[in-house]
Amino acid sequence: MKRFIVSLAIGLYAFLSGWSVTSAAEVPGASASSAPALAAYGDRLIIAWAGDEGTGPQHVWFSLFDGQAFTPPTDIPGALTTTAPAVAAVGNVLHAAATPPDSGDKIYLYTSTGAGFRAAGTPLCDAETCARTRAAPALVSDGGRLFAAWTTPDGAIMTASRSSGGWIVDPTPIPNAVTSPTAGPTLTVYQSRLRLAWVTPSGVGVSTGTLEPSASALSQPNITWSAPIEIAARTKVAPSLGVFVVGDSTPGAASELVESLFLAWTNVDSTVEFARYNALTGKWAPSASPSPLPAGTSTIEAPALAGFTYRTSNEECLRSNVVGITKKKPSHQPEIFAKSIGIVCP
Repeated sequence: MKRFIVSLAIGLYAFLSGWSVTSAAEVPGASASSAPALAAYGDRLIIAWAGDEGTGPQHVWFSLFDGQAFTPPTDIPGALTTTAPAVAAVGNVLHAAATPPDSGDKIYLYTSTGAGFRAAGTPLCDAETCARTRAAPALVSDGGRLFAAWTTPDGAIMTASRSSGGWIVDPTPIPNAVTSPTAGPTLTVYQSRLRLAWVTPSGVGVSTGTLEPSASALSQPNITWSAPIEIAARTKVAPSLGVFVVGDSTPGAASELVESLFLAWTNVDSTVEFARYNALTGKWAPSASPSPLPAGTSTIEAPALAGFTYRTSNEECLRSNVVGITKKKPSHQPEIFAKSIGIVCP
């Protein structure tokens, strides 16, 4: 378990100066028809969503958050989608995934190096196979490689990885992973392993899988996944995985900050619920939100989870745990709830 050790002096200063800050922020002028997508992008957070301009395919919009304010919402040129988008960054390259209309259910990728997105997307394909889905795709980066996951039109879940040599699509679906063709999976990286979650067809459970950590396995399509772990959860939309810095929950442990894996889902009563993974026991347990949500917070869309680290104007480092939702009607406004904690600068 990776630990962020904060000295007593730093921890006291953080307390006195208000480093542990919880805030909520709406993306100004935004209205969404989908769940938001979140990812760290350098020392900022990107939030992306499908626009809310009526029925049918929507433009993909995004905004950057620096811990204090959002940039004005901007659409990705030429990017239309029929599902929620996905975002991830590899170094200074930002990737957004969408499902354009009239593409034969293909997933398209759009890239940016900070000066705006390229106007033309490229399909997620290798030499033999293209990713096809009717649900929101998932993206995540381990720092040097981009991973994607998606639900096939018959409810199986597929994965692919991309390095400098291009995409490699795993020809084998995730074992024992079957979901609704319209419910996408979620991905994150925790303890050097890929973690995947999806909703069972009945909508009463969530399963997770783990990619075994091996340099060769990460670069080959024949990835070996662990057996799924069932979690009691009532949801009809995609879940979300995220890694947050929180207090150590191990009994008897010192007061330290640790990286911990969280799962979130939207319950049938439109509330967001959470579970936290215990790396020592390999089990999940119900949990409070790592970024407190006000009473009455509700959404019918999937939640989004992400963490990012940024520096303040005083060169102090904050690690922010972010939960994102799209509000219910009438506003449909994307909103994030962020809790920032002082850490030792990397």
